[in-house]
Amino acid sequence: MKIFTLLLYISVSSTLFAQLPKSLITPLTKVSDFDDYKGSIYMDSKNYQEATVIHEKSRTYDVKLRYNIHADAIEFTSANTTYEIKKNLTTHVRIDNSYLYYCNFTDQYGSSRNGYYILIELTDRYRIYKKLTVKIIKPQERT
Repeated sequence: MKIFTLLLYISVSSTLFAQLPKSLITPLTKVSDFDDYKGSIYMDSKNYQEATVIHEKSRTYDVKLRYNIHADAIEFTSANTTYEIKKNLTTHVRIDNSYLYYCNFTDQYGSSRNGYYILIELTDRYRIYKKLTVKIIKPQERT
């Protein structure tokens, strides 16, 4: 009986931790154009990693996520469907030791630089962010 109760608790708790409300996610079309390329369009790994979604207006969720640098999307999967965390200023993500914030920046030329940025330093007077980019080079055909 104790084993059954323990198994039930583990299955229910893992299901609860793996769910995000529909208000925070949107379905994402999988792009497989880069599957045959060397390297990765993901931060650190193609694998989903333990992460935390912090929604300032509701609560914190523990899920497995990965950051797609090319699409500038934080991906979540459930029931064989890939979702993207909706981009807004009140939702932040921690993947490993990296804190990703969606920011609306404007550069010195007036160009909009919206996207996910990694918080590098935080003080009372300023914040320093880093933007990840990926450069994709089409392979050359052999002659």
